[in-house]
Amino acid sequence: MRLAYAILAAALVSACAGSRSSATQATGIPMVPLCGSQTSGRDTDGALVGSAGDTTTIRVGAPQEIRADLETTFQYRMTGNAAFNVYAEAPNGPVGAWGRLPRVDPSAIEPTGTDGWAVRMTFPTAGCWRLHSERAGGKIAGDVWINVLPRT
Repeated sequence: MRLAYAILAAALVSACAGSRSSATQATGIPMVPLCGSQTSGRDTDGALVGSAGDTTTIRVGAPQEIRADLETTFQYRMTGNAAFNVYAEAPNGPVGAWGRLPRVDPSAIEPTGTDGWAVRMTFPTAGCWRLHSERAGGKIAGDVWINVLPRT
């Protein structure tokens, strides 16, 4: 009897997975590569928590849904004691000059305190984006990974 239930369950799972896949393809909307387990988690306040290789703390206030082609304002908090820069890596890799990460225009970064900034960005494409922030010329650095959804 257990074998019959196992076979039935496997058949239902594969049928559901197949129908979902064909339905997505039938809509003509391309699949968006998302960050999966690499997506930055959120803390109890809802801020994205960045990963850094040291004791640097990176918290980024961001909407739950981020859409391509729409300006989004992020509230950055990053510890350190030097100038702050943000870079954005597109889903298919760097799009900046000479293959470097493109730097967010400094005019789109406004200080909100000693360790805080409002950063305005518009993502041209959907997918998994890496936001790399650094202070002290890169000596203090970390990343936040976000899923940017297609504009609807």
